[in-house]
Amino acid sequence: MSFSPASLNRACWAIALSLAWHPLAANAFPLTWTLNNVKFTDGATATGNFDFDADSSDYTNINIIINGGTVPNFPYPLTFTDADLVVGVPFLLSLCNPDCDGVIFVFDDLLTNAGGSVGIDSSSSAYGNPGQPDPVLVLSGGSVTAVPVPAAWTGAIAFAALTTRKLKHRQQSVPEQKQ
Repeated sequence: MSFSPASLNRACWAIALSLAWHPLAANAFPLTWTLNNVKFTDGATATGNFDFDADSSDYTNINIIINGGTVPNFPYPLTFTDADLVVGVPFLLSLCNPDCDGVIFVFDDLLTNAGGSVGIDSSSSAYGNPGQPDPVLVLSGGSVTAVPVPAAWTGAIAFAALTTRKLKHRQQSVPEQKQ
């Protein structure tokens, strides 16, 4: 079976264009959400990130640290990982370590695979430990951000490669003119 160069060229273009504009390609991977300027009323800050897949509502690769607070006898820094996940849905992340130190982040909007910036609700988000004298310390501000990997990059790279190939082919097929 043989193919003409023209039919192969059309097939390559069709593949490149379908990759470039395939709407599901952007949703293939969870996004990494990063905490930004997350502060609590006692001066503590939360830093770190987590991966969230909006298609499955799965939180993974949780790496959050709360440090710098002023509550006496509190075991700073508080570190939270995947093992501390209690509840994880698109609008809420609740973590609790084995010492019952916990944090709850309630997001102002749903986390999606589109990424962007989402505020953290300061009236509903807090950290603390029921066994401490000041068991709950309320969030005073912050947000999470994620930048999606554009699906079009895959197609754009293929598109550029095919365009370069086509230009080279044209240059090779044009006979040199005598002067």
